[in-house]
Amino acid sequence: MNDATNKKALFIRKLRQWYHKNRRSYPWRDTKNPYEILISEFLLQKTNADLALATYTKFIKNYPSPRSLARASLIKVNRLIFSIGLSYRAERLNKAAKQLVNEFGGKVPDNRKDLLKLYGTGLYISNAVLCFAYNKRVAIIDTNTIRIFGRVFGIKSNLKRPRTDRNLERQIEFFLPIKNSREFNYALLDFGATICTAKQPKCDYCPLNALCIYYRESARQIPT
Repeated sequence: MNDATNKKALFIRKLRQWYHKNRRSYPWRDTKNPYEILISEFLLQKTNADLALATYTKFIKNYPSPRSLARASLIKVNRLIFSIGLSYRAERLNKAAKQLVNEFGGKVPDNRKDLLKLYGTGLYISNAVLCFAYNKRVAIIDTNTIRIFGRVFGIKSNLKRPRTDRNLERQIEFFLPIKNSREFNYALLDFGATICTAKQPKCDYCPLNALCIYYRESARQIPT
């Protein structure tokens, strides 16, 4: 095996070991229902997962299907999710639900082309639905995964909005395991949220620090 393949294998093994001991539990991870997963991704946009939890539970109870959400009053939807912010979120949810009903027979598409047609759905949400609902091997490009791969392997985007970078997506996809990429993507999200954080990352306790460019460079900068 070449060096890149060896690093990939070690990266996958170490992250999996960490995740099996430290995984976070959320109801949207215990379902394969595409609609429920789509809703969770809308609610998680720029929102802490623990903050979104109570809202998600109430939302699915009130609007358990695309048809129920499409019929809902925008005022009621906004009132239900107001506490987690982003004033435009209710409109996106309502319009996307109407598209699901009118264009896709009330079903969430299982391909990127159609998912990207949904109002408010970009590369991240489309890939999240493909991975978490349909078990597709696709990269999840969000601030956590971008930060992890930037620090560990020096993989970065030249675009102002890295989350839309298809080249970055392909580079990250290389590191995904062939099997169980759904679980592995959850591992990346949890790792970025708790260990490889934006501020004060826990580098000394990180199981990936032997691979990490950021860790080595940080060590060099410490005065002896």
